[in-house]
Amino acid sequence: MARDNFAWICTWKITHRCNLSCTYCDHTVMRPAGANERVDYRRIAAGLERFAPKIVNISGGEPTLVAGLPDIVRDLKSRFNPFIRIVHNGTQPHKAVPAFPYIDRLVVSVDGPGDVNRATRGIDGNRVVDKLGAIVDDAAMNGVELAVNTVVTKNNLGSLGELADRIHRVAPSIVLSLTPVMPPDGPLSILLRDDLLEEFECTYQGLRERGVHVMHTFDSVRRHTTFSCIECFNQFFTIRVSPEGRISACPMNVPLKAAVAHVPVRKLVSIRGLKHALAETVKAAKARFGRDIDFSCSTICNCESWLDMLFLGMESNAAPVYLRGLHGRLGDRDYAGLEEFVKTNINPDFDIAAFRKRVDAAV
Repeated sequence: MARDNFAWICTWKITHRCNLSCTYCDHTVMRPAGANERVDYRRIAAGLERFAPKIVNISGGEPTLVAGLPDIVRDLKSRFNPFIRIVHNGTQPHKAVPAFPYIDRLVVSVDGPGDVNRATRGIDGNRVVDKLGAIVDDAAMNGVELAVNTVVTKNNLGSLGELADRIHRVAPSIVLSLTPVMPPDGPLSILLRDDLLEEFECTYQGLRERGVHVMHTFDSVRRHTTFSCIECFNQFFTIRVSPEGRISACPMNVPLKAAVAHVPVRKLVSIRGLKHALAETVKAAKARFGRDIDFSCSTICNCESWLDMLFLGMESNAAPVYLRGLHGRLGDRDYAGLEEFVKTNINPDFDIAAFRKRVDAAV
């Protein structure tokens, strides 16, 4: 089954190769750092150009193992000027520096200071932060935002303050992003324990009071009453690309053809107008399934769930940071199509003017 998709946000898993063995990863699909991969990155970039996503998240594996990474992101920028974010495992952040002229944000994964990070990712957390500090000036010269992403679990909750203080000492401009571990009802999660959630909230507020640049994505996960079957609206705004170049919709990697679905994605950005094309999309979807668009999903994730919060008219802690990727990249047709889609299928009280104002202010 194909799905119609706005394709505003793309996550490109650019390689299977990695030089770490983190506890959170699926090691059945990872390959050693020195493994051979023969990938036509220009062909993949050309395929993405048909969708022209506003935001491209480049992950892996480990992206800095791709020797031509600077050329790849330069090619993306020249084709359709997306906001480009690279997610890095923290082993060698200096290898991301040659890509800085063409990217907007570098996110480094660190779960805690010292041995706390070593337990999950195999490397000393303090050394990762120090290495990140060594490239702060390069990032500033190129206008690249630096961020640390921390997966919060029962095991590292007590060390968040120490990690945040070290990051703040290295560079106050670095954003610390706190995300819940997946699955949210698993043995490492704090989401089912009121006492641990209270500790997290106290820690978070304390960091803000100390001037740490910190955000979290807990609110978008906690809005669900169950984690086994959720409503996910952003699945119609996101696409994924495999290292082999396979472009898929979300969830469950539903295949998307080159110009997709029973109402093609490229139609949504054609001269016929996004609003008209989207009206056809909604009509076709309802006719095909005999009911409103199905937003259900059996796999909860952090991904772009901040969008869901905004569609519902709810505040999102992460939105001020993530909305920067859309700033200056949405036109009148984009907003018209968004308003039609959300009001028809998600929230009839959706305030498109307020949404637009937030995007315009996200700098």
